[in-house]
Amino acid sequence: MSVELIYGLSALPEPVRELFRRADARSIYTELDWFRLLAANTGISDERCIVAVHREGSAVDAALVLERRRRALHAPPTREIGSLANFYSCLYRPVVAAGRDIAVVRTLVGGAARAIAATDLFDLLALPDDPALLAAIEDGFRDAGLWTARYEGFGNWFESVGADDYESYLARRPPMLRNLLRRKQRQADRAAVRFDVSGGDGDVERAIAAYEAVYRTSWKIEEPHAGFMPALIRMAAARGSLRIGVAYLGERPIAGQVWLVEQKCATIYKLAHDEALPKISPGSLLTAAMMRHVIEFDRVAEVDFGWGDDPYKQLWLAQRRVRWGILAAKPTTMRGLAAGLRHVVMPRALAPLRRFFGRR
Repeated sequence: MSVELIYGLSALPEPVRELFRRADARSIYTELDWFRLLAANTGISDERCIVAVHREGSAVDAALVLERRRRALHAPPTREIGSLANFYSCLYRPVVAAGRDIAVVRTLVGGAARAIAATDLFDLLALPDDPALLAAIEDGFRDAGLWTARYEGFGNWFESVGADDYESYLARRPPMLRNLLRRKQRQADRAAVRFDVSGGDGDVERAIAAYEAVYRTSWKIEEPHAGFMPALIRMAAARGSLRIGVAYLGERPIAGQVWLVEQKCATIYKLAHDEALPKISPGSLLTAAMMRHVIEFDRVAEVDFGWGDDPYKQLWLAQRRVRWGILAAKPTTMRGLAAGLRHVVMPRALAPLRRFFGRR
């Protein structure tokens, strides 16, 4: 058994590509196409991408897709290796072949930490709330002599809907939301607002143009990487994963949403609405239309709200889980030692005091 490093995503050997095709826990966020799309559209050059692979004989049975960061995200400034994940990533995890034991992750992570030189700190973000997986990653880093700390990356709101039709799902929503939808639907009907929900099998370029037109009139800050969302929409449409909804007032798009449906899970990925039309609440009505579509047409088992704890998400989905981060500092370098003291040792030392004063 061995762990080796491959630099760049552009020309991976066939055994590595085969691993991605037969991986366990399949998700768009663990697909090779996803990592390539993320790198190509967020300014991550190919030479900064590292794929650590675990090989047993000729077969590659686990991989960890990493990025040598261009600038440090943590103080003091360090030479950092991060998961190839950012604010566009709702989930990140090692890619493991179906049927392999979780122990391979420990070996993979430990081998990668030993093999990657000129590094002070590792930071893996957007990991699932899977205790066995998190423990295997931490153990791997510790096997390599690194200090580790687990931190809460962001909240992910979700709800199981597999036994529902739309009306039973809606009946569980808070009265405030149900009343809002009834009232705003009457106003939208009077204004002749229409809602188009498609699976990406229609005019994708027209849908992209409509979504981007809405985004420009919304409260959202400008996308830091303008090409990412059009590229994701095209990729998801080609995979059959795209669900895109647009609300129109006449021919004017006034709300747009991009959802991703895979493995019986629907992720509410991006949404925006025209701020000039608060009386109609086109965003809320479009969310309701999209929810009806994925529950009754796609028959998903779960809906989740992607990244973040925005208060409105709790109106639509009732459960919360954590997407975790793991820091691993190398105490054998000066910058790694400083980062470890700041991010690992000091928080542990101060934790009893925080608990004590938190009870007062």
